[in-house]
Amino acid sequence: MVKMFLDFVGDKFSASNPIPVPDNDPLDDCSAISHGTHVAGIIAANAIGISQPGFIPDVPFLGVAPEATLGAC
Repeated sequence: MVKMFLDFVGDKFSASNPIPVPDNDPLDDCSAISHGTHVAGIIAANAIGISQPGFIPDVPFLGVAPEATLGAC
């Protein structure tokens, strides 16, 4: 389940523009590097019962918080 939250920072927040500009749209412009997706996978991954060629068979993988609720764009 994905829950969306208020955007307290806005899409224009960055190291070069450190002043938050909140907006009403909780969906951010996702970057091409997918860093957030990678981190979310580490946090909430649940691959129990999934087999993938090249993976070690029968080794369950769980993220650090597999029952977490994440907001995503």
